[in-house]
Amino acid sequence: MATRRDYVTLNAIRGVAAIAVMLFHSAGLFGAIMPRGYLAVDLFFVLSGFVIAHAYEEKLREGLGRRAFIRVRLLRFYPLYAAGLVVGLVKEGLLIATHNHYAFSPLGLLAALLAGALFLPMPLAQRGYNLFPINIPSWSLFFELLVNALYAVVLPWLSKRTLLATILICGGLLIALAAKGGLGDVGVTSQTFVGGCVRTILSFSIGLLIHRLQPRMPRVPVLIILLATAAALACPWGGLVYDFGFVFVLSPLLVLFGVGTEPSTALVRPATMLGILSFPIYALHRPVVALTEAAGSKAHLPGPALGIPVLILLAIVCCTLAPAFDLRARAAIGRLAAIRSWRDKAEAAAP
Repeated sequence: MATRRDYVTLNAIRGVAAIAVMLFHSAGLFGAIMPRGYLAVDLFFVLSGFVIAHAYEEKLREGLGRRAFIRVRLLRFYPLYAAGLVVGLVKEGLLIATHNHYAFSPLGLLAALLAGALFLPMPLAQRGYNLFPINIPSWSLFFELLVNALYAVVLPWLSKRTLLATILICGGLLIALAAKGGLGDVGVTSQTFVGGCVRTILSFSIGLLIHRLQPRMPRVPVLIILLATAAALACPWGGLVYDFGFVFVLSPLLVLFGVGTEPSTALVRPATMLGILSFPIYALHRPVVALTEAAGSKAHLPGPALGIPVLILLAIVCCTLAPAFDLRARAAIGRLAAIRSWRDKAEAAAP
């Protein structure tokens, strides 16, 4: 597409948000240095709405099939999602081996693993009914796939007015659903599944509307945008009012300014690296953090003494090894799918 852009700044924003989620889940190591990290998922959904519309809306209108689109999106997620599942399985095996009271029963672990391999939720009472108990952050990837599928189905009817109405309705519903417990766990558990659907559709629709409107914003230095993203997710004040302010105002503004600005030559490489590590960090960090916390406790080490080198190593892995693994795994799955499609066509044509 002649108008195709890479949107390096948006990818860098995603990287900062992924690091914020990791630090939010690392409170046992470093304390609450990123207390609003859970709001990063709302920013992810706005980014996703914009980027999906940019990359696929014309293709879907011009004949890309819905099934093909969903296959592409599933293939984009699955290799690193599966890697996170494997790391989570290692963590669960160590819990069982050390007779930890938090460990799964063998049957519970098998059920969670089989469901996880199929990218399906398996809420278990033993783990607070988390949708993906082996690697909890996978809940947002699941909702991302659901909203992608919904988008492909309803795209012919998605006018600007429809998007605005969807945002207003979902916004009201989210305020009602999260008024007591807050946004932190909305969508994470089976009890908040409906809220997770509303939360995802709301922010994804905001991203779609930004893409449709393409408003002109003042150019802001990329470094300021990235620092503002980190500061917004580190804010310790404001309670639920701040959470809704982030969802309705701050996250759309961050995306709007990110769309209108690209990094200078000196910042292109670090901004690109932030984008590269964003998804691997998100997919892999939770079980790694849990293992690090357990190891630090056993060794009687202060959290930062072990946490800092482990998370730096994780970031290096995510920038170097994870992209190569992801690309090769997707290529291998694509070849298998092509072979299967060829066989199906051959069998259908056979007398």
